[in-house]
Amino acid sequence: MPKKVLIVDDELEFTNDLAKGLEIFGYKAYKAGDGDSALNLIEKIRPDIVLCDYVLPDIDGDAVLKKAKEKYPDLIFIMLTAYYDEKIEKKFKQLGATHVIYKPITLTALEELLKEY
Repeated sequence: MPKKVLIVDDELEFTNDLAKGLEIFGYKAYKAGDGDSALNLIEKIRPDIVLCDYVLPDIDGDAVLKKAKEKYPDLIFIMLTAYYDEKIEKKFKQLGATHVIYKPITLTALEELLKEY
């Protein structure tokens, strides 16, 4: 059974491209364009891995991370951000992020990371 990956990002083209790439690598990709949709999908589909952008139109990715990890502490949660900031990265780690990836990301590098799980 393929691992379920939830991609949370409001950039539709990025999300669609990433989903297609992950499916080529054998993952089942799901997409959410905002934080509330992401939390609903986490509850509904119970993904193995969440890839979540930091800046979302409704609630920021760190709030999604916090709420998801409170309910599912073992969830693999990878934060995506275009903004490099050591304080933000430290905050993500304290909230339970498994990894922080800086955009732009390459599909091959992401797939190497996901192989660990």
